[in-house]
Amino acid sequence: MKKIFSCFLLMMAYQHTTLADGFYLNNLGSKASAMGGAFVGLADDFSALYWNPAGIARFERQSFGFYGGDLVPRGAYRRDLYAPGIGNIVLIDAETRSKHYFSGLAAYYHPLGDRWVAGIGVYTPCHFGMSWRGVDLAPLADDNPSINWMSKIEMTTISPVVAYKMSRSILIGASININHSQFDLERYAGTFNFPLPDPPYLLPIDLGQYSESMSGWGYGATFGIMIWPNDIFSMGATLRTASTIKYRGEARIAGFPELGTAFSRDLKNVSLTEKKMAWPLGLALGVAFRPNQNLTLTADLQWTRWSIWDIMKTKYQDPLWQSYMSERGNDTTAISWDDTLQARFGAEYHLSEAIVMRGGFSFAFSPAPEKKRHILFPGYDFHVITIGVGYHFKEVQIDFGLEYASVGKSENALQGLPVYPPAPGSIWESWNPGAYGMKMVAPNVSLSYRF
Repeated sequence: MKKIFSCFLLMMAYQHTTLADGFYLNNLGSKASAMGGAFVGLADDFSALYWNPAGIARFERQSFGFYGGDLVPRGAYRRDLYAPGIGNIVLIDAETRSKHYFSGLAAYYHPLGDRWVAGIGVYTPCHFGMSWRGVDLAPLADDNPSINWMSKIEMTTISPVVAYKMSRSILIGASININHSQFDLERYAGTFNFPLPDPPYLLPIDLGQYSESMSGWGYGATFGIMIWPNDIFSMGATLRTASTIKYRGEARIAGFPELGTAFSRDLKNVSLTEKKMAWPLGLALGVAFRPNQNLTLTADLQWTRWSIWDIMKTKYQDPLWQSYMSERGNDTTAISWDDTLQARFGAEYHLSEAIVMRGGFSFAFSPAPEKKRHILFPGYDFHVITIGVGYHFKEVQIDFGLEYASVGKSENALQGLPVYPPAPGSIWESWNPGAYGMKMVAPNVSLSYRF
């Protein structure tokens, strides 16, 4: 019990220093990461809690492991206008700010007899977000370069898990996922045309920066099965249920005090907010093949129900806020994503009893249709190359991994004249056509120990 309690405290202390995993990369566990995330049919180290909880049924000794990764993305957005006889005219040429996003996983497992294994883990399963330089997106904010454009959705999951060895070749496992999520958003609040009795009859008031920050809890589960008919071949399946997060927090509009003086003295620049967001259902199938004692090949196929991300709606407790935002459509953001498939492939080769080399490749289709991309929730077609190395010394295993992801730019020049500035609220609920690009580098390291 002392070992269990100490390991759990270490996991919690470690996890509080992390942020979140990124986009479509598969970097939870350095071994799985280096094998391209093709790990559902193998799941033989401490990261099995995430990839396939059935895999821990093969653990015969107490063990724990820690994983840490750094995601360094660099995004670009370009918006051109095609003019006949002239060619493309550059309207927007933007780049994201340089940021580091840290991911983590920590888990402890304890065999309970010959067939049962129990454990607990803390990890950051996913993260979506963008952070653009305001000066680059000034045309979307009435030429105001001081506006921040940022989205960040983080999740930390605490998972007690149990696995059972039904027979030598059939394993099952399940975990309860207790999810805590943070949702932050910053963008342009638009303008308000205040009526005047004399010409020009309308006085545009720049409302400046809009921001909201919320957090909430949700619950789900992960179920896994593995079949090992022999030492050459194995296969597995993982089902991760949807989890609805109920967010609560507050929203701010910098220019509301000025508008409140002219419009209503009861209008404040802060309002308590609520939002519900469902994290999607996911199903993954995987196989592992060992043609000889030193080589292991893996392949996974994962389906994710991203179509559940359709409309994000924010509810404001202040009745004046709710009325103002609802009338202009500013309480909703259209996402309109589609279900996606992701394919992953990996290989592991033992150079010796102590040293292992790994490599992999994966690609994922963008959940965001090309004509329905939003600068704060763009979505990409990712191609990921991974490499890694592992070193085993007595009861200690150290693994290193590196992922490189890139996407191709999709040219989408506008036909006809764009509307600048956009109508009040339109940038909040419509999509941003243009060419999107992204490159990411994600180094990571894992340390595990078996008692």
